[in-house]
Amino acid sequence: MSSNTSTTDTLATEAEPDERADAEPPEDPDENSGAASDGDDDDTSRLSTAYVTLVRFAFPVAGLVLAALYIENTYGELRRSNLYYPYFVISMLVVAVVSVSVTELRDLWGRSGDLTFAESVRHRARKWNRSIGLVFVGIVYIGTIDFLGFFPASFAGMIAIMLLGGLRDPKVMVGVSVLVLVAVYGLFIQLMGLQPPEGVLGI
Repeated sequence: MSSNTSTTDTLATEAEPDERADAEPPEDPDENSGAASDGDDDDTSRLSTAYVTLVRFAFPVAGLVLAALYIENTYGELRRSNLYYPYFVISMLVVAVVSVSVTELRDLWGRSGDLTFAESVRHRARKWNRSIGLVFVGIVYIGTIDFLGFFPASFAGMIAIMLLGGLRDPKVMVGVSVLVLVAVYGLFIQLMGLQPPEGVLGI
């Protein structure tokens, strides 16, 4: 009787599936991170070629324009001995821009994206809307500080920055802005004697 029972238990044990063998191996975090990066690469590959070209060449072209303006405003106006070093730096900039441009053109050759230029701009604007907003606030602040005056323009600028950061409590925004401006007034104007732009309001 006991022999039959042991035989039955042995057969039942052999019939049970090996759960350890069927268990899935743990996920590798490196694989997940690689998949995420692949997703980012796929997202970039969908962008319009014209948009990608504009983004990649914007800063190099801007650097060349600034260098040309510097040469135009200094050549013949300063002694040549004072221009050796800045002109050397500009020549190195030109060499670097040419080298980078050749590499970028090779990468862009034959490239095609799924999105149009306008769709690519909207796609990136949604991802970088906060950074774009900060740049816009900075441009408006610099453009209006002489007209409005330092303190009104700075107050409005800090409020705008806090709104972009997600803060919505008006008491906190006004309180922080006033405290910062009071500290600036005491430190830079009363203590150091600086005179910021007063603007049309005279403050």
